[in-house]
Amino acid sequence: MIQYTDTRGLSSRSYSFTEAVLTGLAPDGGLFVPEHLPHFSLEELQAMQSLPYHAVAARIFKAFQPNIADEAIDALCAQAYGQQFDDERIVPVHSLNNHTHVLELWHGPTSAFKDIALQALPLFFEEGIKANGAGGTGAGCADGAGGGVSAGGAWISACGTSGSIDTSTSAQTRSQAASLHSQAASQRSQSSAQAGSKRLILVATSGDTGSAALCGFSHAHNTSMAVLYPHQHVSEMQRTQMQAHASNQARIFAVRGNFDDCQRAVKELFGNPEWNHTLQSHYNTYLSSANSINWGRLLPQIVYYVSAYHQLREQGVLQECGCFDVCVPTGNFGNILAGYYAKQIGVPIRLLICASNENNVLAQFMATGSYSLEKRPLVSTPSPSMDILVSSNLERALFELTQRNARLVRAWMEALKTKQAFKIDRTTFDALRDTFAGDWVSNDDCLRTMKHIFETYRYAMDPHSAVAFEVAQRLGDSSTPMLIVSTASWAKFSASMYRALHNIANDQPLPSAIAQCSSFQLNALLAEKFGLSIPPALTQERLATTHAAVQLDRNTTDIQAALEQFQRELACGK
Repeated sequence: MIQYTDTRGLSSRSYSFTEAVLTGLAPDGGLFVPEHLPHFSLEELQAMQSLPYHAVAARIFKAFQPNIADEAIDALCAQAYGQQFDDERIVPVHSLNNHTHVLELWHGPTSAFKDIALQALPLFFEEGIKANGAGGTGAGCADGAGGGVSAGGAWISACGTSGSIDTSTSAQTRSQAASLHSQAASQRSQSSAQAGSKRLILVATSGDTGSAALCGFSHAHNTSMAVLYPHQHVSEMQRTQMQAHASNQARIFAVRGNFDDCQRAVKELFGNPEWNHTLQSHYNTYLSSANSINWGRLLPQIVYYVSAYHQLREQGVLQECGCFDVCVPTGNFGNILAGYYAKQIGVPIRLLICASNENNVLAQFMATGSYSLEKRPLVSTPSPSMDILVSSNLERALFELTQRNARLVRAWMEALKTKQAFKIDRTTFDALRDTFAGDWVSNDDCLRTMKHIFETYRYAMDPHSAVAFEVAQRLGDSSTPMLIVSTASWAKFSASMYRALHNIANDQPLPSAIAQCSSFQLNALLAEKFGLSIPPALTQERLATTHAAVQLDRNTTDIQAALEQFQRELACGK
C-alpha cells in the first residue's frame, strides 16, 4: 500500500490514501503526495486502450494502492463514470486539424472538468469513512486554500501556522513538529467518539467547483455543504447551476467581494479552533471540503490524460516519437499538475504548457522563476474560473521539481505568506523549464480567439479553453501534436460567446435587449443563429432554480454567523 507524505515535511507519520482524502491538508499546512509513484510502460498503457473509461480509471486508481478493496474500486469507478455523462467516452478528443486536438472535459452533469473528480471524490469519502471509522475526518477548505486536521478529525490550526518554518532545522521547527505530533496522537484517540458524527463541507469557488461539488455530494450521508462564491464574479449560468443543485442540506452564499475574499474567509474559519469546537460540541459536526488541493480531487484527473493518449493513438495522430504536448488553462494549477503526474507515471507527454488570463502570475513565474503578488489586484476576465492569484497546487509541483525538498518548499511558502513573493533557485527553475512553459492572453484576445476558432473550425469553445488555444498557437511545436484541455462548455459563458461572435470588446456593454436575456435565452439565440449545440445539463428543464443564494459581506464574522445559523436550522429540522 502506498502511503502519503506532505510537501512541507513536518508530519509525524505517513497517511493512508483514505486518511489523506479525508484529512485533505497535512497538519503542518502542506499538501499530501504519494511517497512514491507507480509507473506504466507504454505497452501497459496501450493494453488498456480497448477498455471503457471506468475500467481505465480503476486500473490507475489501483496502481496507487489505496487502502480500498479492488472490488470496491471497480464499483466506485463504474458508479462515478456512468450514465451521468452524455458521451460514453466520458472525455472525448475532438480534432480541429491534424495537429491540434481538444480534450473535452465538459460532458458531465455540470458541464465542466470539475465533474471528472467530483463524481469520484464523494465515493472516496464514503470509503474513507468505512476504512477509518470516523464521520468527521476532513480538511482543506477552498479552491486554493485549506486548514488542517489530524487523521482523527479534530481540527488544528494549520492555516494559521502554514509556512512559518525557516529553512533550517531550528529548535522552533522541531518544537512545532513535536507539537503537531502530540496533537495528532491526542486527536487520533478521539476517533471512536466521532462515529456517527456529521460533516460540513465548506467550499470557496471561483465558479465551477461549486455546482460540481453540490452535484457530486448530493447523495452523501450525514453531510451538509456551504459554498461561498464571489457575488457578481461568476457567470449567470454558473450561478444558476449552483442554485439548481443547492438544497436544504447544501446552501450557497454570495460574498460581496472576489474569490480571494471567499478563500480568505474559509481559511480563517478552518483555522479558528473555537468555532470548530462549537461545531463539534453543539452540532456533532466536523469540517471537511471538496477543495482542489485534496489528493482525492487530483488522482481522478490523471486518468483523463491516459484516456487522451489512448484516443490520440486510435486516431493515428501520434508521430514517430509517440509523444504529444498539452496546453491547460490554469488558475489553481491542479489540472496541469494532474498532467504532470500523468507524465511521471508513463504517459508520453513532452511539454506541459500553462495558459493564463490577465491574472498572469503563473505565466510570469514560468518565465522568470519569481512568484509575486505585490501590487497585483485580481482582475475580472471572461474566464472567471481562472481568476485566481494564489495557485495552491503549485506547491506540489515545486516539491517534485526540487527532488522532494520539503525544506525549500517550506521556505518558499513562508516567503509567499510574509512577503507576498518568492523566487526559486536556478536548479529548480531549470527543472521547471524542462517540463513546463507558459504564457497569458488578454481579455479581448480571448474573445477574438473564440471567434477565430468558430469561424475557422465551426467549433464553439469557452473562454478558458480559448485562452489555452491561443497560448498553444504561440508556444506549440509544429512537429508535435498539441492537446488543448477544454475545461467547460461554451454554454456556461453565453455572454462571452455573444461578445466574441459579435465583435464586442470585453469592457463594452452588451446591447440592452441582449443584456436583459437570461443565460437560457441567450444560449437559445446563439444556438439558433450559429447552429451551436447546448449540452443537456445546461437546459432550463435540468436547472429549475430552487434555492437562491444568501448574500453576505466579505468579513469573516458575518460569514461565520451565517454558517452557524445554517447549522442551527439543520439541527431544528428546518
